[in-house]
Amino acid sequence: VALVILFRISNWSDLSASLVKFQPWTYAAIFGLTTVWLLIRALMWKLLINRPVKFSLAFWGLNVGYLLNNVLPLRAGEVGKSILVGQRSGVGIFHVLSTVVIERAFDLLFAAGMMMLTLPLALGMESARPIAIATLAVVTLGFVLLFVLSRNQGWVKRQAERLGARWNFFQRYVVPQVEALLGGLSVLQRPWRFLACFILIGLTWVVAVVQYYLALQVIAPGAPFWWGAFVDAGLAMGVAVPSAPAALGVWEASIVGVLAILKVDTSSALAYAIFMHFMQFVVTIFYSLAGVLVSGSKVGDLFV
Repeated sequence: VALVILFRISNWSDLSASLVKFQPWTYAAIFGLTTVWLLIRALMWKLLINRPVKFSLAFWGLNVGYLLNNVLPLRAGEVGKSILVGQRSGVGIFHVLSTVVIERAFDLLFAAGMMMLTLPLALGMESARPIAIATLAVVTLGFVLLFVLSRNQGWVKRQAERLGARWNFFQRYVVPQVEALLGGLSVLQRPWRFLACFILIGLTWVVAVVQYYLALQVIAPGAPFWWGAFVDAGLAMGVAVPSAPAALGVWEASIVGVLAILKVDTSSALAYAIFMHFMQFVVTIFYSLAGVLVSGSKVGDLFV
């Protein structure tokens, strides 16, 4: 629906003219920066897992997750990469899945923070301030809850075992997974490792902002650097809720909506959104398929 609306309100000739503005150097720059982004994100995830997991497995698993997100709905790739890394490392699926929850919380925290920082610079966007504040409050509350759970694992386990004593199914299938999930939260009890993860994920956001800023120069020459942060934050908040595969439509609508506030015409904004989304497809597909070849797996194994 979002795509239909976007294409109906865009001028096809202007859209085509905007798309051809992206030169080979732009494709190469975005590909290279996205690669750096993936490497830093994989290192952060490896530290977050807090178990002996190879960097290569974290990197390939991360890309497989993005590939699955591109073809399956509801962010199924988050579960897919947890299964892949959890099984191959022996760490456990639910342990890895708990780190994905922390990673998503980090992302929403940075997105809300950047939105609040750039809102004063984006005129006419005061209506979005409550959304950013609410997101920041919810994420902060979520971090506090995760920290409390990690500090009171004994109590949580006792409650789970108490329920398990009543229901055999709960005891057999749920209690072991509760222990695995709690184990994944152990990084919250290690301040230096937690700080290292926070800094690394912050670096990924810096790299992402640079990407969006460079590509913006094609459709809006001379745009200030903070535009890249504003677009990145707006996109992150727009696609936060699980939707169609690859957030198709929602991704484009989020970017067009944010750029409309910055007075960029719809056709140029849509061309920009299509280019950035296309590059995300290309990079994740390239590295995920490379990972399949390196690991000796089959493409079909990713969807089983």
